[in-house]
Amino acid sequence: MKKLLVRAQVVISWIVVGMGCTQQQSAPAQVVESSNENRELAIGTESLPYFLIVQAPPPVSETYLAAAAPLIAESGGQLLAAVSADHVELLEPRTPAAGILVALFDTREAIRDFWTSDHHKPAAQLLNAQEGALAISVRGLPFEGLPEKMEIPTTASVTPPEGRGPRHFMLIQGSVTDQTRIDQYRGIILPMLKEQGAYYTLFEAQGNLEFLIGSSPYDIIAISRWPDYAAGHAFWDSDRYQNTAIPTRTGAGNYWVHFFEGVDG
Repeated sequence: MKKLLVRAQVVISWIVVGMGCTQQQSAPAQVVESSNENRELAIGTESLPYFLIVQAPPPVSETYLAAAAPLIAESGGQLLAAVSADHVELLEPRTPAAGILVALFDTREAIRDFWTSDHHKPAAQLLNAQEGALAISVRGLPFEGLPEKMEIPTTASVTPPEGRGPRHFMLIQGSVTDQTRIDQYRGIILPMLKEQGAYYTLFEAQGNLEFLIGSSPYDIIAISRWPDYAAGHAFWDSDRYQNTAIPTRTGAGNYWVHFFEGVDG
């Protein structure tokens, strides 16, 4: 657990939910952990989930999602979201329009197997030929959250309200340029997420990302889960976020933020 908490402390210090974006160039990161031996990461018998995140530009968004989404369950994964570009909100300026697919797998190897399988190969080739396409394999937070870091919104510290839905997700990709101000910003937004029944399902830095297609100009990736559309906008549109959080973090980093509906469940 100590290793996980150290990693969480480092990455959570970078987590934000939106800033202005500046395009940069970056080479694909190398995968640090890719073997089954590393799945448990010193958390006893509990395993860590792995996420497949696909960012499909509008020209191929609907075609790719229609082909790939039905294959997730057949390959042992769980589909969390498959939303065409015209139904994904771009909450931060200069966030690129894209359809988004998010799926959960038991291991990184299971994601690789799905990605290179014969039944997915035509969809992958379509995506690979499209400029701006991105596909990432990334380790998520443990299913039980971070019980020793209760200030961080995870499943350990947040109980989603009942009777709400459909659930929504914010996909955040970014880089920090002023850590002090981002620490102040984080102190503002983390309690706000909890108030809305929202929590993080993953946050990671580039060293633990595997790029299946494309590369990212940013250093971190995070996903937060929201009880519904209204909860996400109650946070984003609130006076505290718009008039306190935004001035605190303006100019302190560069980010993309996509907001979209998840599947039932």
